[in-house]
Amino acid sequence: MRLQLKWRHQFQFAGYYAAIEKGYYREAGLAVSLAEASDQEAPAAAVLRGAAEYGIAPSDLVLLRSQGKPVVALAVVFQHSPYALIAAHRNGIEHLHDLVGRKLMIEHDAAELLAYFTHEGVALDRLTMLPHTFEPQALIDGWVDAISAYTTDELFQLRQAGLDYLVFSPRAGGIDFYGDTLFTTEAEVRQHPERVARFVEASLKGWAYALDHPSEIVDLILERYGRRHSREHLLFEAEQSERLIRHELVELGHMNPGRWQHIADTYAELGMLSGPFSTEGFLWLPVDQRSFGKYRAALAAALALALIAGLVLAWFYWLNRTLKTEIGERRAAEEGLRVSEERYRLLADNASDMIVHTNLQGGACYVSPSSRQLLGYEPDELGGQMVLSLIHPEDRERVESALMNRSAGGERIQTIYRILHKDGSYLWVEGALRLIRDPKTGEASGHVSVVRDVSRRMQAEEEAVIANRAKSEFLTNMSHELRTPLNAVLGFSQLLLFSKSQRLSDKQRENVENIQRGGNQLLELVNDILDLSKIESGKLTVSIETVDLDEVLAEAKKLLRPLAEQNGLDFSIAKGVSARLLVRADRVRLLQVLLNLGSNAIKYNRREGAVSLGAERLQAGSVSASAGAWSSSWAAASALPAQSAKAAASGSICRRHRPARSRPIRRSTWRRRPSGSRASACSTSTTIRPASSS
Repeated sequence: MRLQLKWRHQFQFAGYYAAIEKGYYREAGLAVSLAEASDQEAPAAAVLRGAAEYGIAPSDLVLLRSQGKPVVALAVVFQHSPYALIAAHRNGIEHLHDLVGRKLMIEHDAAELLAYFTHEGVALDRLTMLPHTFEPQALIDGWVDAISAYTTDELFQLRQAGLDYLVFSPRAGGIDFYGDTLFTTEAEVRQHPERVARFVEASLKGWAYALDHPSEIVDLILERYGRRHSREHLLFEAEQSERLIRHELVELGHMNPGRWQHIADTYAELGMLSGPFSTEGFLWLPVDQRSFGKYRAALAAALALALIAGLVLAWFYWLNRTLKTEIGERRAAEEGLRVSEERYRLLADNASDMIVHTNLQGGACYVSPSSRQLLGYEPDELGGQMVLSLIHPEDRERVESALMNRSAGGERIQTIYRILHKDGSYLWVEGALRLIRDPKTGEASGHVSVVRDVSRRMQAEEEAVIANRAKSEFLTNMSHELRTPLNAVLGFSQLLLFSKSQRLSDKQRENVENIQRGGNQLLELVNDILDLSKIESGKLTVSIETVDLDEVLAEAKKLLRPLAEQNGLDFSIAKGVSARLLVRADRVRLLQVLLNLGSNAIKYNRREGAVSLGAERLQAGSVSASAGAWSSSWAAASALPAQSAKAAASGSICRRHRPARSRPIRRSTWRRRPSGSRASACSTSTTIRPASSS
């Protein structure tokens, strides 16, 4: 005789393997073979067409019986059905109603799952149901959003794959059907009643042994019935099956007629069963159980127990009311938490920066949608992945060290590193990381990171470094190139001054001395070019000393007069005070400022014009140096009394910013030239207050 299994070989049928291996069927005078299920035919159909005498089916045997099929339930092994809907926790799926319009795979004999949908108010015509492949890989790979499955079987593979999933069990909606049920046909019961009794007894004896020795039966399955599942998978199935069989509370094979009637009534209420249903003839009873007299004593004991149960009923009623109140409060709290989570998820999903929640091992638990713009990955592609594996190998050790310091109790960290883009390139990002703790235990539970693209900033900084280096090299080379001809000019001017063979006239000597002074001034400026890096960093030292402004003006006049005469201009020194002016300044740079003022005034004037270079006291402790004509003054120094040089103001030279304590006050005055002249002149002066008076 043949037993038609409901599926392929696994621990779900452990009792029948044990009955064969331990000889229980042989002792009952039976030779039993097992047939695996086919994807094209339900077990009940195979039994009804005579391919097997016995079979295993779920509680939809009631539907077959209501359709006139001569099926008879012999014994229930699974007191609770392992059927459930398993949905991937992604794409906004949180509740059963979220499966409307999603792709589902539901096997053909999972009627109780369809009843679950109907019970929860989900119309079946709103579901997109695809043929079942009977492999959870379709759910793992995202081809479908939910599948029908046994909680004793497929959940192991989903956990091994690291999939975050949701379990929707019909029991949560009040639909608690029987699971695997041993059945046969009316013809078998009528023609071979004793064989039916012996088969049921031997099968249940095998189940008792299998549940007491799960490891032994797992080894038997691996040895005799194939290695479709690993040992760990089969042990997981054994543990989960025992929870649904409940043989320590309910006798193996027990069937309650009232519960079967309730299953039929549930199908009828949901429109899946038409007409009245009776369990008479549907449930098989052993011959000795049909004699009521044998169980009178047991009935009396049951009545006594019922009286005791009545005393306990009131306490359970009170306990039930208390639990309902607590459940209501908990649901309200869960609803508040759900609303809060949705609010924060809305913020995270719409943030421009990428937000990543990782566990302590570095695996990504949540990745915000901005990962598409930043790294080119979909959030689901990064889910469960070790984020550190995406960091550039040269930066990984530094980031890991920062993570270890943070987990040890350090403050919030912020670091810059390179991370792998989906196209294979690396980009610079700045990550702000914070440790999160369990609100109940206070233990560290993971990290939250906010990651921002800083590639442009890093590129700009790198380009700035390169440009600054190139500029410094250019200035260094140029300064050396300028020294060569300048040294020649200074050398020949010295030869002319000290030559004994050729005497210079006074005019020639004065001109050569002017050349030498101007050359020395230019040489000092060329030397300063080499210190440009110090100027940019604000570290250039300025040689502040007491300077006689009259002497500096006279020297500037000697150097500028030849240029003025060449341009047909009248050049003079105009001093606004009669007393001697002493200032605190860098003499070389002060002279250069005056030369710049004068040369600009000469350059932008007209022929037959006039240029006046001078200084005047504006107020106590302040002097303005100016050049008449089209020019502006950028020089200033602190005036000192002739008899003292101690009360001084310090200054500095900066290419980009003036010192905050030395803000210039600019005054521009337009004067008309004397009558008969063709051009007008502008006199512009700048005053800088000394530090001691600001």
